[in-house]
Amino acid sequence: MISEVTFNKIFPHAVKGVYQAISAQIEKAGCVNKMQQAMF
Repeated sequence: MISEVTFNKIFPHAVKGVYQAISAQIEKAGCVNKMQQAMF
């Protein structure tokens, strides 16, 4: 899982809250495996 800081560097124009939304969806999906997280 990339950090929020890294995410903001990659997507500088992303709407605030997008990272949290994606992070929440990954947690809901129960992706414990690092490779699964990398796909998101």
